[in-house]
Amino acid sequence: EGAYLTLNNSTFKNNTNAVYSYFGNSITITNSTFEDNSAINGATWTGGKSIIFIKDRYRPNSSSPVYEVSQVFMENVTIRGSTGDSNSYGIFIDGCNSTILNLNLVNNNLTALGLSQNVGSGKTTLINCYFNNNTYDIKTLYGPAAGPRPYINLISCVFNESGAFTYIDSRYQNAVWTVINSTFTNMKNNITFQGGDEYNGLGRGTII
Repeated sequence: EGAYLTLNNSTFKNNTNAVYSYFGNSITITNSTFEDNSAINGATWTGGKSIIFIKDRYRPNSSSPVYEVSQVFMENVTIRGSTGDSNSYGIFIDGCNSTILNLNLVNNNLTALGLSQNVGSGKTTLINCYFNNNTYDIKTLYGPAAGPRPYINLISCVFNESGAFTYIDSRYQNAVWTVINSTFTNMKNNITFQGGDEYNGLGRGTII
């Protein structure tokens, strides 16, 4: 609870899962490579089957409320050659305020990035990130179905010959997207930014 995790210049190769942070206060991963790992252990829909799993500590409705939102920073991280199943992720972030720069997600036989909002906390900003040949690139989910949507900012990102976006099921398809100066080439699936109103009915996605 409230721990600080920092990884720098690290390599994780041929592991089953790699990083697991639950209720951490600050998570920083930089200049690191995750190669040929498998995401086969953990809970199925909550994102526990992940190479990197990060769970927000924001819990305003618990018996011991926590109002701080976990902070995530990643830069110069590569995840490639990962294997899993339809419930597996390269990275899964549940809540949190996340800034991710120069992330490379390449040749992963799973969903590269899962983003969830359970209680209304957090936004995810990806800058200069590269997605290539993943089963899916981003999967969004949140709960309950009428709850707050994930906020996702894509800035100068490249998606090439990859799986595009999906959601856990039709109830959970709306996210709030801001897409700026990003490219999508030879995608394996149709790209749909299914933008919806926020939980409180304010705000919609933007594509520039």
